Amino acid sequence: MTAILARFKLTIPSAREPFEIKLPPEAFLETLPNGAPRGCTFSLRDAEHAIRHALSLLAIIKGAIASNDSQALLLYGQNLVWLLDTLQPLSSILVSWPTPLGVGLAPLVQIAVDLAEAHASFLRPDDAVLYHKVSAALALVCSDLLQNPKPLLAEDEDGVSLRRTFCFALLQLAKASVDHAPTSRLVASGLLASAQELVSENSIVGTDTDVWVGLLCVVLRFAR
Repeated sequence: MTAILARFKLTIPSAREPFEIKLPPEAFLETLPNGAPRGCTFSLRDAEHAIRHALSLLAIIKGAIASNDSQALLLYGQNLVWLLDTLQPLSSILVSWPTPLGVGLAPLVQIAVDLAEAHASFLRPDDAVLYHKVSAALALVCSDLLQNPKPLLAEDEDGVSLRRTFCFALLQLAKASVDHAPTSRLVASGLLASAQELVSENSIVGTDTDVWVGLLCVVLRFAR
């Protein structure tokens, strides 16, 4: 995923331009002992293919990190911070891409929600720190959507799915904000005004929709 994002940042490919990436990146291979695998080169036919590839990798890693299997957590849990650091850049690419990619945003938001839920009940101090980092990543992903709301307002199946998932994200952020002031301030500064403006100007996310219910829960939390 990092290699895919780096490739986009270096020279953003046009929607139909093929390009190649090498996984794992050379920088990672150089940290391994002698005799480590040399990696593989992937040929990606266009931007949509690259994004789908990144989302697939994200879902696979999330499945291991969010697993209740203690062995899986031991092997992959340390990758959570790295995984979270890729969520917002990937969502930013998806919502701001100038041409249609044919990729729905709901799966990406759902991954962030799932990670937050998976870490919400952890009681160790280190785990609590990770939970708040997950919540911050979720808030940044939601902020990207509010700053570029076209996918959220779409009337097709992807739009319906995204609005439903966005509602769950807002509810999760309301829960995370209850006992953590930094998360509360992040949600208040980065989401509330934009979300309220979006609801007031667009009937598709109006007061009789699930998005409004989720937003109302967040607003009530900060109105206390």
